[in-house]
Amino acid sequence: MRTCKTCNNELTDSAMFCNNCGNTVTVYDPPEGYVLDPESLRYYSSQFDDAGTQWVTWFDANTGEYEQYSYPAEQPALEPESPSDPEPISEPQPIPEPEPEQPAPQPNVPDGFVFDTNSGAYYKAMPGNDLATGVAGYWYTWFYPETGEYQQQFYPN
Repeated sequence: MRTCKTCNNELTDSAMFCNNCGNTVTVYDPPEGYVLDPESLRYYSSQFDDAGTQWVTWFDANTGEYEQYSYPAEQPALEPESPSDPEPISEPQPIPEPEPEQPAPQPNVPDGFVFDTNSGAYYKAMPGNDLATGVAGYWYTWFYPETGEYQQQFYPN
């Protein structure tokens, strides 16, 4: 039986979240020195080599897999970006229908988020790939102004 690393609550083998404190449960411990990215819920480490190239290594605590990306020295140093950054779209995409009229802006809604009349939440969509399968689609980041919480979901094309 596993235990939550935050509150030491006993967990089932299939638990993805602690039913006591709500913390995300990981299967693999992150390597020492890696930092949790709150958007992708993966851990990363950033280092520069002798030529000034920035290397960002990602670790997925649910699968135990690593991915590594480099940014050339001639570019300014970047904050690590999620490997789900959008790739160029080679196929023509359908023209989206006009967005419905927006409600009066709420002071705590992040810039660039659009109101969804069906759910009452705000969202921001970015093209990208599913990290597990590599399938192309869109990453939707949902923002709930009542609670200030974010949720991210992937929708394949």
